[in-house]
Order: sequence, then structure tokens, then C-alpha cells
Amino acid sequence: MDGLLNWMKIRYSEIAPQISAINQAIWTYAEPSGEEYRSARLLEQTLRDNGFTVTVGVCGHPTAFVADYGTGKPVVAFLGEYDALPGLSQAAGVPAPTPLPGGGCGHGCGHCALGSGSLAAALLAHQYLEEKGLPGTVRYYGCCSEETDGVKPYMARAGLFNDVDCVFAWHPGGETGVPNVALAAMESFQVIFTQDSEDRADRTLEACELTNVAVNYLREHVPSGVRMHYAYLDAGRPAAEKGRFQNSLAYTVRAPRARAVEEAAQRVRACARGAAKMTGTACEIRPQSRYADRFQNSVVAALLSEAAQAVGPPAWDAADQALARAFTARYDGAQSQALRELIRRKYGPAREEERMACPLDSGVEPFDPAVCRYNSASSDVGDVGYAAPTASMRVACAALGTPAHSWFMTGMIGSSIGEKGIACAAQILALAAIRVFEEPRLLAGAQEERLRRVRGG
Repeated sequence: MDGLLNWMKIRYSEIAPQISAINQAIWTYAEPSGEEYRSARLLEQTLRDNGFTVTVGVCGHPTAFVADYGTGKPVVAFLGEYDALPGLSQAAGVPAPTPLPGGGCGHGCGHCALGSGSLAAALLAHQYLEEKGLPGTVRYYGCCSEETDGVKPYMARAGLFNDVDCVFAWHPGGETGVPNVALAAMESFQVIFTQDSEDRADRTLEACELTNVAVNYLREHVPSGVRMHYAYLDAGRPAAEKGRFQNSLAYTVRAPRARAVEEAAQRVRACARGAAKMTGTACEIRPQSRYADRFQNSVVAALLSEAAQAVGPPAWDAADQALARAFTARYDGAQSQALRELIRRKYGPAREEERMACPLDSGVEPFDPAVCRYNSASSDVGDVGYAAPTASMRVACAALGTPAHSWFMTGMIGSSIGEKGIACAAQILALAAIRVFEEPRLLAGAQEERLRRVRGG
């Protein structure tokens, strides 16, 4: 392990300037979901320049791609994302709301780091295979549009993961480690009611209300883990469109397992169709996205966790901690209180003030196969886990308690804090992959565990 770590540090130092430039370029492009043309082309060309074969426009998404290097088994995959979020423009390293000229999008979820960090891991794994002459395939999935419908489920359903032996995934955040957390399955869709007659235009609003009333009663007749959320898309006002009047709803259904989501979503759609019949309106159900539940494959997660423990957390210095402290000083009352509670849970009450002054995480959470926590959030990585043995980790690229989808993340991910998080993530992912290439038997039992989950076990 020591030899691999030394090799990793030397090789990463050689590509670090290039990875930093790619991260900064994607951060600057800040392209929204489905429009990440420059970001995707930059990643694709970098992979080609390093000997990868790149297939573009997969699953009908022009900014999605798959890149391969090597031949034979095992096939080890990394997931990359690179889309930004509307309205989260922010100057890099500036601890105050400072949108860049023109405002627009910003990497408030850190996907510039996710894409470039996974790229670095793929390049390191590729270089190791080349130097050692080992069999195996390194694969990088260019996963566009994560913030909207996400391409990963389409990739999984198209069979693009069928030959993969393991997938290592990560996401920027405020902590480092491989938590044993299961995420909910999810399905979202729009319900659009229309009416041709102007004197009966208010019936589309009545149809929306009747749907919501029915769904509220439905909550008593679904399993306790099912959640059904809705919102009006047009503020409850009849909208004229080509001589028609309409009102529409956005619905999201979540549950611990995909089967429960499918059953509940069918009943929600039945409520909407019933409301249309009651009001004499037309009803259109417009699908948006659907994710399977995400679970950690314990075999793959253990490998990822061992690599994380070996590499350790990002190498923060005093300047990084001072910058993070300046950002957290801007938290509002609720955010600041949440940060303090997080520190007390993680480090203990005695270290609260110490960690408030140094809010960049300095620990690595290990994977615990005996204790799985459930989180009702969802991720399109869930579909990947059903198609191939998959484990996800998080790496600190921002201060503890950094709110998701915020200018705080945009500002920190574009600074030295984000750069050091990328370096850490790349080396952890690459180390886990290299261990698989050296000893494929380490994956024994991973496919069996995946199949048990697929079959409902």
C-alpha cells in the first residue's frame, strides 16, 4: 500500500496542473443541464489525447459520452458530471454573495470538481495499467444533465454498464468518507389539465385541487415510507395557450424501493385522471425523471473505504481554514446552528469552538456494513447500482455544513479548497481501481450482492 500511495502522489503531481486547468475551465463555463457542450468536449478531448476511445452522444444526449482504455477484465468505471445550476453564479474564493457579471449559472453542487476529479482518477488508473502491462479496462462515463433528468438511468437501461465489474462514484461535499447510506427511489412527472371553453377555464384549477385532495387522502393508503410532493407550476391561474386554458402540477413520488414508487405513482396518476373526468377537462401526464433507490455494494464500498483511509482527508493548510471560516461566518442563524450540531456529533462538544474556527473536515468516515442509514433524498447513481456493483463516497471540497445548491459551494469549489478536494478524491478513486486491477479477486461476491438486491433480497 505504501508503494502504491507513493506512486499515486508522484503521478498526480504530474497531472495536477492539467486537472486544475480543466476544473477551472468547467467552473468558468458553468453550463446548465443538457447544454454542457464545452465542458463535455474538453473532457472528451483530454481522454482522447490520453489514448481513450470515446463514444459521444450516447442515449440521444449530445453532451453524454463513454470513454474506454485497455482491454479485457476487470472493467472498472468512474462517473463524471459537469452541469451547473441556474442562478448560482459566484466569484471564486469570495466569502460574500458576489455574482459574476451577467449572473447566470454556477457550480453550486460542485460538478466541475466531480467531472475533473473522476477524470484524474481515470488517467491515473490508465497510466498504471500502461506501466505495469496489466489486463483490464478503465471506463469514464460522461454523465450530463444530473440536475434535471440525468443520463445515468438511460445509460443503465441501455445496457451500457452490463460488462462493468465495479463502479467507483463520488460527490463533493463538506465531509470525506464512505457512509453506508441508502437513498430513496424517485419518480417525477407533470400533470397538465386543459380546457377549450373560456367560460369553463376555472375547471382546470379545480382539477388540480381535486387531484391534490385525492392524493392527500391517498397518503393513508400507501406504505409509511412513501412520500408524495406536489407544486403548482403556474401559480394556480388558468393560462391561455393556443386557444386553450390550462393549469398544471409537478409531482414527485419517493420511497425506499423502486417497486413502491412505481405502485404509488400509478395511484397518483389515477387520482389526476379521476379529477379530469370529474371536471370535464383533458389530462396529460408528462414524465420527467425516474431513479432507482441507491444502495452501497458492500464489497465495492469496503474497497473504496480502505483506499480513503489510506489516502486520508484533503491536505488543508491554515489559509484554506481561514477562507472556509470566512464563508461559514456568512451562514444565517439556522445554518450556523446546524453547523454547530454537526460538529458536536462528529467531534464532540469539547471541540466545538476549535472546529468552528477550522471548519474544513479533517477526518475520514469509514464504511460500516452493519449500520445502514436511510435518507429520503434521491440520486441517479441508484440505477447504476442495479446494473453494476457500485459504491459512492463524498470528499470535502467545501466547509462542513455547506448548504447544497448554494453560492457558498460555487465560491469554495472554485478556490484552493476545491482543488485540494479534487486531489484527494482522484487519488482515493484511483487507488481503489488499481487494487482491483492488481487483485480482481477482491471483487468476489460483489455481483452476487447486486443480484440479490435486484431480485428484492
